[in-house]
Amino acid sequence: MAEINLKGIPYGVSDFNSFRVNNYYYVDKTRFIPVIEEKGRYIFLIRPRRFGKSLFLSNLEAYYDIAYKDLFDYFFQGTHIHQNPTKEKNSYMIFKLNFSMVNPDVSHVEASFLNYIKESASNFVSKYASLLNIDTDKAKMEFNSRKNASDVMVTFLNYCRAKDYQLYVIIDEYDNFANTILSTSGEQAFLDITHGEGFFRSFFNILKGGTSDKKSPISRLFMTGVSPITLDDVTSGFNIATNISLDDDINEIMGFTQTEVETMIDYYRQTGKIRHTTPGLLEIMSYWYNHYRFSLDSNMEVFSTVHILYFIREYLKKSRVPDKLIDSNARIDYNKLRQLIVIDKKGTLETNGNFSKLRQIIETGSVHSDIETSFPIDELIHPTNFISLLYYFGLLTIKGVDDENTPILVIPNESVKQLYYDCISKTYDETGILSINHDKYKELIKGMAYRGNWQDPVLYISERIPFLLFAII
Repeated sequence: MAEINLKGIPYGVSDFNSFRVNNYYYVDKTRFIPVIEEKGRYIFLIRPRRFGKSLFLSNLEAYYDIAYKDLFDYFFQGTHIHQNPTKEKNSYMIFKLNFSMVNPDVSHVEASFLNYIKESASNFVSKYASLLNIDTDKAKMEFNSRKNASDVMVTFLNYCRAKDYQLYVIIDEYDNFANTILSTSGEQAFLDITHGEGFFRSFFNILKGGTSDKKSPISRLFMTGVSPITLDDVTSGFNIATNISLDDDINEIMGFTQTEVETMIDYYRQTGKIRHTTPGLLEIMSYWYNHYRFSLDSNMEVFSTVHILYFIREYLKKSRVPDKLIDSNARIDYNKLRQLIVIDKKGTLETNGNFSKLRQIIETGSVHSDIETSFPIDELIHPTNFISLLYYFGLLTIKGVDDENTPILVIPNESVKQLYYDCISKTYDETGILSINHDKYKELIKGMAYRGNWQDPVLYISERIPFLLFAII
């Protein structure tokens, strides 16, 4: 096959239609669509950033949308679901939201959220005008006249009631702007939107109301995010979602299995630019990007999606292993860890247990802890919740269980290990809590990266920590 005809590497691509239009390489995950159907009507799934959540939601949209009924073969030819469709394919109106589109600036977030919901509702009625049989101009005027997002949703759901087709609501990055507010503006700003009469809590109240009786328009809902914190804090407003994040039969729903990575390497070998053997490349990629497990009952490990695509893309440029093995965009994402660290120069190590937990992780690479599926913001300081959050962020993963059936959580790979050290170093720089010889530190990190000598940087750092307290903010 000529190189020009090879499929493109879909780095950063999350729109399923783009895979067809632009001929991108597609790793088929549609076998999980029937599994999701059977798990319930209102689903909540947590996975780390850049593991393919948005693309899977785009798959769901293309599969279930009545507006794409005539495009089923176009979208799904060659996939598992094309040969094994369910009865519900192309049978819903899709109301899709992506909360990363909301401005997280605390002074603008409510207005931004209101405008985003107005725009989404208006686009929906335009798309499904023939099915709704309503005056769409009138509907849009009503949306625009509402003063808060909850009122927009009430109006929107009323327009969708008693129609021939019900709603499938898809929410991507449900906790995006809320988490940003938490990390940049503090706990009180977060509580203001998720508790009491907060607009985000009210929104979930209305969303739940759209599912509560026979005439309710919402038949299915699928929602994803990176942690359970926000959902727990609005739980009385939306307590109907089934959390499937730890289910063993969807362990590989996102991320790439070894077989999928092998197949991808062999496919791009046709470029003539891959000089390593497939096992040789797998060894490198596994060391840096593999070993994520998302269920206690599954032994299958998966690779980080974005890192595999990054590695192959960079490799093909020069026919060699990339100089930088950690994608800079992933560094930005994982810098969220720094937002979990508070340094109190006047405190003592006995203030909470998170210091000892994090130090244990860095020194030994593992910790034994339960994984909490739900915890509110005011309980984040609890060590088990702290460890659970590191797991949800992809900074720890499941290795197995100990003799007491407690999960063993480990640092998954070299990329994450380096991100821990980067995080600590930058935190020191920002706080000035201690002075580090950066030239010496960099040499120690190189020794860790290329010779596996992690003990020296750990010892070097541990000797320079007089009063370091780790807590969640």
